Amino acid sequence: MAGRGADHSTVTRRRLLQIAAASGVAAAIAQLKWLPGLGLRRALSASGPVYRLTTDLGVPASSSIDVSDAIPEALTRISMPTSPLANPVTVLLEGFYRIDHAVLLDGFTNLRLAPATSTCGFVRSAQMRQPDGWPVKTPWYPYLALRNCENVTLEGFTIQGPLPAPQYNSTLEKAAGLVVQGSSRRVTVRGLAISGVHGDFITVAEHAQYQPTEILFDGVTGNICGRQMVADVGGNGMTIRRCHFRNGARSGIDIEPSTPLGSHNVTVEDSVFEDPGLYGIAGGNRRPHRNVVVRRTSFFGGSGLTKYGPPEGATAGSHRGLLLEDVTYEWRPDPRGGRGGGSMKVARTEDIHLIRVNARFAGPPGLVEGTGEIRNCAFVSDTVLPPNPVVRVCGLTEFDNVGTGPCAAPASTGK
Repeated sequence: MAGRGADHSTVTRRRLLQIAAASGVAAAIAQLKWLPGLGLRRALSASGPVYRLTTDLGVPASSSIDVSDAIPEALTRISMPTSPLANPVTVLLEGFYRIDHAVLLDGFTNLRLAPATSTCGFVRSAQMRQPDGWPVKTPWYPYLALRNCENVTLEGFTIQGPLPAPQYNSTLEKAAGLVVQGSSRRVTVRGLAISGVHGDFITVAEHAQYQPTEILFDGVTGNICGRQMVADVGGNGMTIRRCHFRNGARSGIDIEPSTPLGSHNVTVEDSVFEDPGLYGIAGGNRRPHRNVVVRRTSFFGGSGLTKYGPPEGATAGSHRGLLLEDVTYEWRPDPRGGRGGGSMKVARTEDIHLIRVNARFAGPPGLVEGTGEIRNCAFVSDTVLPPNPVVRVCGLTEFDNVGTGPCAAPASTGK
């Protein structure tokens, strides 16, 4: 009886797809809603066609089979609309897919990757080094790499690597959980859980002189990475919203543009960064840093809240536009050993706005140097005692702050 029912459903599905082709999608959808056992197998829906990565596209979810190359090959067999107004094609993940090297999604449009089960995603049991002769400009180390993609959504799945603790290894630092690069635009990453990767949780980067724009990370979590929690090395329009990252070997948010194109328009809102190895917010080198905004976000642990600005001796102008609003920082003992705590440093930066920043440090006095304002902020320290300033201010206007003082004030740790 089960076999006969399955045959009947198959015939019915085929007929409904014929209806869709002949009289429009809406008529088929109305009947599909009442078809028992249809599931999501290549069903037409109001949001576009749906495929299952294993059942429909033949990519095995197995710990014994590397499918790094099979995944993009399977996706190229799907006809995807190119219009920015079109509904996306949804591909559902049916388990955990082993990926020994990067899954490169290059030039895809109107694509959505989402879970078919409560636990699914991509897993790497060991981090191998790039083999000799690997093609130039083809990434090896990242888990997922989106290059020159448009209108792509990734949501609700896991990226899991083998790193047991946040330890930096320069040889493996490119093994980011997710890289968005090149001319990618309107990419949304929602609800991913990333853990145990040797590189960044997230990297946004230029490629071939093109910069990603309109890139949103919403509700993403990360635990244990070997480099930065979030790295912008050449984007123009990245937003981090409602994310929570923990245990990174280096900094929480690192802005280090790799080319003269610079990094522009970075926004972080309503997020939490816990126990980076270095700083909550970092941004060095002499290349352009423009319009960095951090609002309603908390930082815990590490070497301090900020280390931001061009190198010593560089002229002002490379770093312009830094807003920290309703930001908190609380020092913690370093979980890897040592005291931790630090302070904050913003140097040679123009158009700074620190508004309602509340921070508790346990290190030497901090410094904020450049142009702009500090308003309604409170800085306290377990090591810098009154009347010494916790944060020295050079060149900025001050309004109603606690713990600040002029840059010429004598510095003393008090302990």
